Amino acid sequence: MAKKLITLITDNEHKELTVSDQLYAEALRKAGCDVEAVVWDDPSWAHDDGPEKSDAVIFRSAWDTWQSVARHQEFLSFIETVDARTSHLFNAADTLRWGLLKTGMTDLERLDIDLPFTITIPTPADAESVLAEKGWTRAVLKPAIGASGYGVTLIEQGKPIDADLPPTPGPWLVQEFLPEIRNGEMNVVLFNGQVSHMIRKVPAEGEWRSNWAFKPTWTAVPVAPAAAETAQRALSLFETLPLYARVDGVMVGGSFKVLELELVDPSLFFVFEPESASRFANATLDRIA
Repeated sequence: MAKKLITLITDNEHKELTVSDQLYAEALRKAGCDVEAVVWDDPSWAHDDGPEKSDAVIFRSAWDTWQSVARHQEFLSFIETVDARTSHLFNAADTLRWGLLKTGMTDLERLDIDLPFTITIPTPADAESVLAEKGWTRAVLKPAIGASGYGVTLIEQGKPIDADLPPTPGPWLVQEFLPEIRNGEMNVVLFNGQVSHMIRKVPAEGEWRSNWAFKPTWTAVPVAPAAAETAQRALSLFETLPLYARVDGVMVGGSFKVLELELVDPSLFFVFEPESASRFANATLDRIA
């Protein structure tokens, strides 16, 4: 029997795979698969019938797609092309598109999932009126399209909004600031709807953001039952169960308040949980059996 070929989609900076995803690739090879890393905007792969040859195409680190309208549209076109030409795309194209636009987070409200209050605005300048209307002294301002902390900033009433915010291909979000974030953001990782592991990200001293660029402390912690239940319930939103997902939130009282639902190519922290790469490899093979 021929080996299954698993294609991991990256950007040029991560074409050798992240350290974490190298563990996933190794687990796939141990399970009898061939693995290739493909830079999403390199046309040679598609030209050489790469999508048709692959048994599964999995987005892992295409982290250069949100800096302009043109770049974002190019990425959407890539998803559409691969979806039409490969037998198994993960996550499903509809799920990827949903995950690229953070305005969809409010869809989770109909599942009774607790979210911070969030409103969509056309430009950052519109955030001042939101602060005034809500009576907030501060809030989080973030692009509706982006990841890894791109463009995320804390705004405060009476202070000018940073004029040097980066370009973004979509609208912006103003989100209620949760002071509990300083106790740590919890990231719940799931494969095929089953909780695998959880990471706690504690911001650096004087910082509130927990993305890697802001030097937080990341540790593996036991999965909080409230976080696990909420994360699994969130995935019931999708017609096709995501192969992988990361649900980010904070504990507020005894409940898990969801900040982000990462479904495109989130970091999955295999280096923090020794068996997690094998669990993901097995979950992948279950979906393409």
